[in-house]
Amino acid sequence: MSNLRLIAVFVVAFVAACNSDSALSLDGGIDLAVSSDTSVASDVGGLDAADPNQSCVATGGKVETALCCMSSAAFPNSCLVGACGCSPDFSQPVAVCSCPMNGCFVPSRGCVMAVCEPGADQTCNESPTVSAIYGRCQSDRTCTCLAPRTLNPATGKCR
Repeated sequence: MSNLRLIAVFVVAFVAACNSDSALSLDGGIDLAVSSDTSVASDVGGLDAADPNQSCVATGGKVETALCCMSSAAFPNSCLVGACGCSPDFSQPVAVCSCPMNGCFVPSRGCVMAVCEPGADQTCNESPTVSAIYGRCQSDRTCTCLAPRTLNPATGKCR
């Protein structure tokens, strides 16, 4: 794919990210997930997950204001591409959660560490020498372990 065509495809995907939740499959097998998801589950480890401000602070994050796409509500999912990536002309100030140590914010969970690569489930294995798949890498770059494997809370990977 030529560089100019790749840039054009990226710009189209980027504009789509600013206007709606979507998952785009680009030429060349590249998938780009975009979201302005702000849905919140009912419980995050005993926290009131209906309050993303509380789940942000309780998991080590800091509430800040940032320019995000017009379609974004407060506390967008920063583990996905797109919610705060629009040009200033198509952005508005919203509350966001700034997570420590390169973590990202999932509204239903608070700050999480991005520990794996979506589509590469083997990146959820705690041991890189294991050839079996111990878990699945979710779109928010966190691991969900397959039974009987369990999540190591220190690493976020499956053991």
